[in-house]
Amino acid sequence: MPRSKIQSAATSLLTSASLVLSAHAETEPASLLSLFERIPPVPTSLQAANAMVDDRQEIPSIVALLADLELHEATVAQIAHAADAKIQERITGGKSPEQAAQGAATAAGIDIQRMQTDPAYAKEMEARMRAMSPAEMMAFAAAMGQTMGGEATEAIYDPPAVSAAAEAGKALMDPAATMARMEAHLARWAEVDRQVAEINHSYEARYPKLSLGCDGEGGGTPECIAERGRYEVEMMRLLLARDAEVLKVEAAALERDRTALAERVRAANPHMLAARYGAASEELGNPMNILFLDSVAQGEMRTLASKLAEVAKRAAFITHCGQAYVRTPSDCYAKQ
Repeated sequence: MPRSKIQSAATSLLTSASLVLSAHAETEPASLLSLFERIPPVPTSLQAANAMVDDRQEIPSIVALLADLELHEATVAQIAHAADAKIQERITGGKSPEQAAQGAATAAGIDIQRMQTDPAYAKEMEARMRAMSPAEMMAFAAAMGQTMGGEATEAIYDPPAVSAAAEAGKALMDPAATMARMEAHLARWAEVDRQVAEINHSYEARYPKLSLGCDGEGGGTPECIAERGRYEVEMMRLLLARDAEVLKVEAAALERDRTALAERVRAANPHMLAARYGAASEELGNPMNILFLDSVAQGEMRTLASKLAEVAKRAAFITHCGQAYVRTPSDCYAKQ
């Protein structure tokens, strides 16, 4: 087995995402709760949706929020990786990743030479290392320090509040639970899409049609001009009625998502504050678990805000365009 493979396997025990970052972020990230509270209210009417959307067909408050969520994500990642790197430094005594990997393998009774030539043995050893608990990892790292001529590292455990934050993040890593959440979200919106399709279909047969004689050269006659005026008024009435029904279904789904997310954010927020976004952690593995807790919450906020923007823009489109939409459906925003 290549040396790089051994290094990668041993390093993964320490759950290090980065050994390069060495300083905490200079600014305290915005709290999860403060970011969540910036998600605009779900529009309940076409007029409310239209008021949210500017002439560039954007929602400025959501554009700003998404940018700040991206900044929050980067800032918290820097804090957590810096905390993790500090723990690595304490445990390894500043030794290089290759030295730590070789020392750790020897300390654990792993035959490095055999790993290079016996794939089955290498696979067995890698599985054994991945299955180690955090406590076993600490003992492993301490033995590594002794093997390399260093001092045994005393295990350090986080205070209860920080440990609770890490446990909350670790609980979200369960693949089955993650898949269940994703499937439930997709199923909810698949049902919304089905209802919207039914609404659209129900209106299709009701839309008015122009007389054939008014479609060509005869369209300029007074009769055809009057008929086109009636057509536009009736078409607009039906299109707006359709959009209002669609918005009612989509707004209800958004409100359900918002209520559920509010509960999760309010649960995660005190954990993140107590752990100082990972900076307060000194226990191996915990900064990455805390980072995951934050990542899930801010990722769900991004999803909700983006979906809200999509729904509001669609609801606002014809209201914004007015009867110009009936004449040139794709042109009203382009003229701004």
